[in-house]
Amino acid sequence: MMRFFFSGSIPDAGPELNEGKIGYIVFGDTISLHLSDVSIEYNSIIDNPGEYYEPFDLEYGSWFYENNSGIAIWREDGKLNLFREANSISSIFLFSPVGPVKDFSFEIGGGGYINEGGGYIFRLYDFQHYTVVMMMDDELSIVYSDGFPGDSVKTLFESPLNINFDETNIKFEMEGEAPNIDVRLWLSDSTVYSGTMTGVSSKMSVGNLGFSLEGDTIIAHYDFVNILYEPMVTSFKEDAKENIISEYKLYQNYPNPFNPVTSIKYQVARREMVVLKIFDVLGNEIATLVNEQKAPGVYSVKFDGSNLSSGVYIYRITAGNYIGSKKLLLLK
Repeated sequence: MMRFFFSGSIPDAGPELNEGKIGYIVFGDTISLHLSDVSIEYNSIIDNPGEYYEPFDLEYGSWFYENNSGIAIWREDGKLNLFREANSISSIFLFSPVGPVKDFSFEIGGGGYINEGGGYIFRLYDFQHYTVVMMMDDELSIVYSDGFPGDSVKTLFESPLNINFDETNIKFEMEGEAPNIDVRLWLSDSTVYSGTMTGVSSKMSVGNLGFSLEGDTIIAHYDFVNILYEPMVTSFKEDAKENIISEYKLYQNYPNPFNPVTSIKYQVARREMVVLKIFDVLGNEIATLVNEQKAPGVYSVKFDGSNLSSGVYIYRITAGNYIGSKKLLLLK
């Protein structure tokens, strides 16, 4: 098991470090690794999860850029600007700050010039499971991959394209869960596609939203993005810093005395193997209530003494190096 600990501060930090995406990166020439689970406590940067509108009029934003291609990107005059001029084709991916979503409506307005490439809007679970609106040269299409062999894709829709994107907003929607997901596409107020992906896996029902550009010459800008969505993560900490568990604790059961059911609450500061058992006053084991790995947090478990005689019993918890015990009283 790996554990990482750090506590400190970053001096003279700019506003760009106040928010961002959390991730885990592994690199090396040989990698053999698995992650069993991840626990994250955080404050959402979205004031009203489910709605996100950005006019690109701030000096910085929380879009994650996948950009190793020398594409210049900056904000100016309420626009997100992108520029690249070269002899080889390259691309940039911009992932939205809303996190992974289920149902969504993604609308974007902008325009510009792209040579030998095009623009994309996508929902991406991973690079084998995704749905993409493609605007390539003179063609508009919707394609998807559901882990097909050889990185192949299926075309859901395609049509000739002849519009001025400086005067057109594009809206892309997906709704529903596998195996059938509804897909809709608008150019400004005109519906260009409404249909259903059928027989797809559950990985096609959720993913991260974003857009990308590809080409050898890119002179483009975006004026706004408007996203309505159902978050995959549906609970948020009001203040994650205040809710971080820093110590182990075993609480007194409630009610006490009890007949015949009581609740035992405990908290765990780090991911540990937790064992919670009931004993009689002679030290004989009566019951095991918990025997499993637990992430940091506060938990509660019920104990039913229906089959026991009235008297004093002891409950004991072990979690890593922590051991705690308390007495409970069963009165019938």
